[in-house]
Amino acid sequence: MDQEAFWLHWEQELPKSMVNLVDYGFEIKRSLFTKGICKEDRCFARPAVADALSKAKEQLPAGYNFVILDCYRSWEEQQLIHQWNKDYLSKENPNWSTEYLDEQLDVMSPNDRIIPRFDKHRYGGAVDLSIINAEGEQLNMGAFLADGKVEECRLLFYEMRNVEDAEKEIQANRRMLINAMEFAAFEPYLPEWWHWGFNRDIA
Repeated sequence: MDQEAFWLHWEQELPKSMVNLVDYGFEIKRSLFTKGICKEDRCFARPAVADALSKAKEQLPAGYNFVILDCYRSWEEQQLIHQWNKDYLSKENPNWSTEYLDEQLDVMSPNDRIIPRFDKHRYGGAVDLSIINAEGEQLNMGAFLADGKVEECRLLFYEMRNVEDAEKEIQANRRMLINAMEFAAFEPYLPEWWHWGFNRDIA
């Protein structure tokens, strides 16, 4: 089996064994659904990923939880979100050059059919998430790429500079997320604070 056939095989096989993350007690606010890109707000992941998320959740303060923004994406959904991001960023950032726009799209939603890593959305191994407190309010983690604030979205942005008083809350909240996710063996995607991958198990 050549490399392309290998990854296309897993693209077909892995969704058959995925689990619904709402069944694990997480809050779900799927970004593809809220943007009108897909018709369902359910989020699925490989069982090992769901178990690892549960382990990470145990590191959060009492009453806190993860809100899942996205996890598994089909190839069709990946194409749809790529086009949505392109249209949105073009409209909101008319001064961006074509080259810079393409660079940001590669960061946000690469549109390659073959992505040879199991810790990606296409294989139920990447999760986009944030944290909510005991009152159900999402913690302030700073900007998303859709806000056009590319540098601020980098996971360690607030660790690489002298933060202002108004930014200390964001820094503390990101540290909470980092500690919980790294405890459960997730690996960060540094350009996006919300994006974490789990590559240890494809079961």
